[in-house]
This record gives sequence, C-alpha cells and structure tokens, in this order.
Amino acid sequence: MEVRVLSWAPGTHDLIEITKTSIKSWGSGRPSGTHGWYTWHTLERYARGEPAPDLIWGSGSGVGSGTRRTVSGGKPVKFDELIAGWAAEKRPAEKTIYEWKRVLSQLASYLGHDDAARLQAEDLIAWKAKMIESGLRSKTIRDAKLAPVRAVLQWAVDNDRLSTNVATRVVIGVKSKPSESIRSFREDEAAVVLKAARSERKAALRWVPWLCAYSGARVAEICQLRAEDVIQIDGIWCLRITPEAGPLKTSSSERAIPIHSAVIDEGFLDFVRETGSGPLFPQLKPDKFGSRGGNGTKILGRWVRSLGIVDPRISPSHSWRHRLKTAARRYGLATDVVDAIVGHGRKTVADSYGEFPMEALHRELAKIPVLKLS
Repeated sequence: MEVRVLSWAPGTHDLIEITKTSIKSWGSGRPSGTHGWYTWHTLERYARGEPAPDLIWGSGSGVGSGTRRTVSGGKPVKFDELIAGWAAEKRPAEKTIYEWKRVLSQLASYLGHDDAARLQAEDLIAWKAKMIESGLRSKTIRDAKLAPVRAVLQWAVDNDRLSTNVATRVVIGVKSKPSESIRSFREDEAAVVLKAARSERKAALRWVPWLCAYSGARVAEICQLRAEDVIQIDGIWCLRITPEAGPLKTSSSERAIPIHSAVIDEGFLDFVRETGSGPLFPQLKPDKFGSRGGNGTKILGRWVRSLGIVDPRISPSHSWRHRLKTAARRYGLATDVVDAIVGHGRKTVADSYGEFPMEALHRELAKIPVLKLS
C-alpha cells in the first residue's frame, strides 16, 4: 500500500502529494527545514507507511487549517521535562544541571509560560534583545543563555518531543574588546604573587598559587586536592585530579600532573606529610555541589587584588592557566602534552591514539624554568 500525504512542495507554494516515489526522486535535494505542518523526517515516516501518532485529520486540523502540528500532538512540552530527559541521557555535572534549569526558568518567566511546543524563534530573539538591553555581555548571552536552550531543544527534537529546534538560528555576535580579554600573569606579576605566598600562614594562600603557577590546573581542581591525591607514578611525584575529591569540569579534567621541581623545593611534600590525610585546604568550605573552588576563587581573588594587581584583564585564578600556555610556547613544550597537563580535550583523532606517559609529561613540564623571585 502506498501512503499519500499532502504537504508543500520544496521551495514553492504548491500543495502536492508526498509518496515514497516523490521522496526518492527528490533525493539529496531534500530540504532540512519544515514543510507545511511536518518535518521532513515525519513525512518520510508517513510515506513508508509507518504509524504517525501526531497526524490528526478532521475539522480544524487538516489541510488548509493553518494549524501548526508538532510531535507533541498539541500537548504542552514542559521545559522541566526536557531538561530532565536531557540530563538523564547526557549525565552532566550537577552544577551544570542547576545552572541550565535556572536559565530555562528565566526564559519561562520572560515568556509567561513553560511550554516548549509554543516557543518560537521570535520569542528567543525578543528575549535576547531584552538581555542585551539589560547590559548582559554578548558572550554571556551566547554561552550561558542561548547555548543551554539550544542544546535542550535539540535533545527534544532528536527524541521526537519537538519537531524543530527554533533556537538553531538564534545567534549573537561576540566581539571581545582588548580590555575584556583575560591575559597571562607577566613574570613580574607572577613573582609578586608567589613571593607574597611564601610568607602566608594560611595553607590555601601559601600553596594554591604555587601549584597553579607550575601546573596550569584550575583553581577548583587544586582547592579540592586531598593528601591522598599526592602520589608517585613511575617514581615521579604527581597531583591526581579525580572526581573522588570533588566535581570536575569535563571528562578530560581527570588526570595526573607531575609536580614541578619549583613546588617541591618550596617544601610542598613536607606540607602534605604533615596534613596526613583528607583535604589539603579544609578551611575552604565546599559549596552545595561539593566544590571548594568557589570559595577558594573568592578568597584568592581578593588576596591577589590586595597585592596591587588590579588590571581587570588579570583573572587571579584563570590567568595562571594562561601563563602556563604562554610559557609552553616560549620554551617549546609539545602541544599535545601541554593539553594533557592542563586537562584540555584532545583536538584531533590523532591525539586520541596512545597514552601520555608520566615521564613525557614530567620531561616537558621541566622545560619551564623556575621563576626568580629576588
């Protein structure tokens, strides 16, 4: 039996019949958007004779009614249901779920409803304009607002909860100003911080800057280290960055980093032995997600600013990662090894082959000289 469905011909205003034959004849030229009331994927299902629960014939819902039909069959598709499904499949960090729920809640508040099936691209464009008007930075709108909405809606489309992702083409241009770009600590600035850290009695202020300066690790990763995370691998002292100590940003964040000789010479291993077990910096209280990094970032940020380093392009926590990358280029460290050290994801298929021996990481990191503080 050949199933026939009425829809609009691609690129025209003509109403035609869609059959297996016509789909095949259009071949690779098939459009990617919606046609009439149905996505192309749905039309293919109809033409193959597969059941289509969202196909409703009758008064007010058939050809020429002008009513938009979605996979939901007219039922509300709640934002909370979509993000719950997305989270169950993607298994993101707890903090990511919390933040994305908050974004969708903000969108719902703006719309006056939480039905994704009623959402239109025009709604998102207006929401974007409202956020721009409120003074929110373009990068924040793109990465922290529109990106979560787009990802959740795409999950809904991929799982037949929605017919189209109306956020696909809602974008915002981002142009960074030189005054807004984070930069590395200069050598003189790094020296000011590390020299001041030497005289600190608080463990976090004493050791977190030194560990970040010579590892390029994220402040949160260092703040949640435990004594048992300082280990030897192939005879090389290392920091083990593990989710057992606290939440990590990405899957590539889990790794082991060789400890630079500069940090060992400062007496860091003695400090670890004195700690015995448990968190190295217990004075940094974990947040509701179990991370000590939030409080650590605030405390270290205020402290660095108090040393006279007030350039807004300096991030008291993140500029250490920039500095290590800059030093890696200056002293000729292997790029793929540097990415493994700082926990950046592998960029090519070739990078995914083989392992990174600790000997190789140690060899490359040792190329960065000890900073003179005098």
